[in-house]
Amino acid sequence: MVKEHHIKRIAAPRNWQILRKENKFITRQNTGGHKESMSLALNTIIRDLIKAANNTKEVKHIAKNKNIKVNGKITTDNRCSAGLFDVISLTATGKHYRITLNLSLIHI
Repeated sequence: MVKEHHIKRIAAPRNWQILRKENKFITRQNTGGHKESMSLALNTIIRDLIKAANNTKEVKHIAKNKNIKVNGKITTDNRCSAGLFDVISLTATGKHYRITLNLSLIHI
């Protein structure tokens, strides 16, 4: 059975700091170095938490232009997982964010 690329927001883990009734679906992250409940997809982080993009199409455009770095490495995958103490850098704006324990962001 193949997992979908999204999950319903209402069924997302409680430690994700997202609005539950804003939209119906949220992007599922790719597997990586973090547990699924302790990480978020870059799409969710950039669109919902940082608010650097309005929709998924804009996040994909930012990622394909190599303007996103996770822990200093350029990523072009909008579903890449980012977890505890990872640093997300937006090279176009020059801003850096660190993910903290409750999956909220701190501007550094």
